[in-house]
Amino acid sequence: MKARTVHNKRGSHISIAQPLSAKTGTKTSGATYTVKKGDALSVIAQKNGVSMATLQRLNGIKNPNFIKVGQVLKLTDSASPQQKAKNHLTRCLQAFLK
Repeated sequence: MKARTVHNKRGSHISIAQPLSAKTGTKTSGATYTVKKGDALSVIAQKNGVSMATLQRLNGIKNPNFIKVGQVLKLTDSASPQQKAKNHLTRCLQAFLK
């Protein structure tokens, strides 16, 4: 791949010279957690290394104080690591170019 430089409006630049590769974490894609009596979303998030905001987004939870015993929560996005890396890079470049 030929090196390419991208400039933003503020005069900063980045060089793009090689394909993106991403290492995956220890959690498997599509991991879940079943809510038990006494659980709180904040504790579930902390124990599983994700933010409350992520749990709320992945599970469509509007009120973090209202989860049900037996409810199965998604802990990770089901997108592939490659797709997640591509999405992240796209967001970073968009922010950079603003």
